[in-house]
Amino acid sequence: MAGHVAPWTELDPMKRTANINFAQGRLAKGAANASARDILRDLTQMRGRMLEVMSRTTNDAEDVQKAFTEYFSMFRGLVAPPAEATAAESEVADAAASASETQGAAAGGAAAAARRLGYAVSFKWTDNTAHDTQKQEDARFELASAESNLALWHAHHAWTLSEQEQRSSSDTDDVAKEIYKSLLYAAGVMQHLLESRRAKAEYTPNTDLDERFLHATALQYACEAQEGTVERARRKGHAPKLIASIAANTHLRYDEAANALLTVELPSMRPLKAYLQFKSKFYLAYAYTFVGQQLFAEEKCGDSLK
Repeated sequence: MAGHVAPWTELDPMKRTANINFAQGRLAKGAANASARDILRDLTQMRGRMLEVMSRTTNDAEDVQKAFTEYFSMFRGLVAPPAEATAAESEVADAAASASETQGAAAGGAAAAARRLGYAVSFKWTDNTAHDTQKQEDARFELASAESNLALWHAHHAWTLSEQEQRSSSDTDDVAKEIYKSLLYAAGVMQHLLESRRAKAEYTPNTDLDERFLHATALQYACEAQEGTVERARRKGHAPKLIASIAANTHLRYDEAANALLTVELPSMRPLKAYLQFKSKFYLAYAYTFVGQQLFAEEKCGDSLK
C-alpha cells in the first residue's frame, strides 16, 4: 500500500440490519396528528438513506457523515431525555410521546411516555464478534450499532482508497491524507462509543459493543493511521530519531490494544490478538532500526550494533 503498511488481518464486514418502518407499528398506531406521522415517515427515509450511502465504501465520506447526522439528529429524540434534547429532537419526542399517550400508556404523563419511546421499536443488527444477529427493543442499541458501523465504514473506505492508489501506481499526499483522516475518524467514533457505553449502557461481553473490543479497535484504527505517518516520514528522508520516536509510540499503542483483549477468550478474536501483538513487535523492531541509524550517523557504531 503506497504510503501505508497494508493491514495484515481481514477487516470485519460491514454490519447488516433489518429495514425499519417507523410509520408502522406501535409508534404509528398512536400518531394522532399529521406532524407526528410526517416525522415518522421522515425518520424511515433518513434511515434508508444512511444505509444506502454506507453500502458503498467508494462513496464520499462527507456524504456518509451527512446522512448519518441527519438521521440521528432526529432519532435522538427517542434516546435523549426531554431536558437534554435539542429543539429538533424535542419535536420528535413530543410528537411520538403524544402518540404513546393516545394508546393509554401515559400513566406518568408526557415525560414518562417520552422515556418509553426508546423501547417502542425493535432493531436488529448483525454482530461480527458474536457471529449472530442481535435484536433489542432499545433505541440506544440502534445508535450504538450504527456508530460501530460508521467506524467500520471509515476503515473500509481507507482500505478502498489504498487499493485504488496501488492499482493506479500513483502516490499523492491528498490520498494519503484522506486515508489518515478516515482511519483517525474511525478511531474517534470507537473511542466515543466506548465512553458512552461505559457511562450509560449495560456491559455486553463478547459482542461488537464489548468495552474491551471497543478499546482495542479504537487503538487499532489510530495505530493504522499512524503507520502512514511513519511510512511517509521514512520515504521523505526525515531524521532517524524522529522516525524511531513515532515507531516506538506506535509499538506502545498496539501493545495496549493487544492487552485490552487479554481476557477475551473467544476463538474468533485470536486472529485480531495475533495481529495486534505482531504489529506491536514489528514497530518495536522498526524503532530499534532507526535508533541504530541515528547512532551510526553520530559515529557511535558500537552502540548502533547493540
